[in-house]
Order: sequence, then C-alpha cells, then structure tokens
Amino acid sequence: MATLEVDEQEYKVLRQARELLEKMNGNPKSRRDYQRALKVVVPDMVTDEERVAEAPEVKRLSSLEAKFDKFLEAQEKREQDNEVRSAFDRLRHAGYTDEGVGAIQKLMIDRKIADPEAAAALFDKTNKAADIVPSGFAPTSWGFGAPPADDDTKLLFENEDAWAEKEARKAFLEP
Repeated sequence: MATLEVDEQEYKVLRQARELLEKMNGNPKSRRDYQRALKVVVPDMVTDEERVAEAPEVKRLSSLEAKFDKFLEAQEKREQDNEVRSAFDRLRHAGYTDEGVGAIQKLMIDRKIADPEAAAALFDKTNKAADIVPSGFAPTSWGFGAPPADDDTKLLFENEDAWAEKEARKAFLEP
C-alpha cells in the first residue's frame, strides 16, 4: 500500500466523516434511511431490506401471514352470515312469511341496511296494515235492541208459542 500525505485539517475532516457514516450505519434508527440514501447514489448496492426480503424464511412467513389473513376474513364472513341467517330465522318465528322476508331482503338491498331486524322495523313502519272495513253482507253487531228484520223473527220475540206452532205447520206441510 502506498503512503499518501494528507494535511492534518483534511485528515480530521475525513476522520469525522468516517465516524459519522459509521454512526449512521451502526444506529438501528438511522441505518435504513442511510442505506436508502446510499442506494440512490450507488444503485447496485444491496440494502438490508433487500437482503431480508429475499430470505426464504421471510418469504415463507409472508406466505403464512397471507394465508392466515385469508382464513380470518373467511371466519369473519362466516360469522356475519350466521348472524344474518339467525336474524332471518327470528323474523320467520315472529310470523313473517317467506314473501315478507323476501320484501325485507329487497328493502335491505335498496336502503343498504345491514341488519335484517332493523329492516323489518322499517318495513313494518312503511307497510302498516290497512284498516279492514266490514262488508255489508254480515251484521256488524249482535243485534241486541234492534228491531227484528223479518216477520218470523218478530213473531219469535213477541210470542214464542205462536212461532213454534207456525214452524211446526211448515214442517208438516213440506213434501
């Protein structure tokens, strides 16, 4: 090795620069940034991150992590599906027909409601049963105190014996 002459001031600057670079490379907090900065200037340099990323152990761990995340997502989806199914079962037990449950499912999609029971509450509120008006074919009361509608009924209430004799005569005269 050849010997070079360097003045003392330049030697101090070079020594300080070397100590600074060694400190930056030796400190775990600054090492990553230091290597990234060097990579910009020296693109062929292999950083610790690149070396670790290529390690088979890290690749295997990354693969296992991805599989585990996928498994957890599937478990969460299955749990949510079970919750929704049991909510629809509760609605059926509460008296909703399959047609009603279908209408609630459509409402859930249209209104973006995740909870079937909340959608059922909205469905009930917006689809109140209409008041049923009685038809004119049947009486709306028991008829107490009302005048009899025909002569036979009038005779029954006024004179039971006369009514009974009249009905007996009808029965005997029938062929």
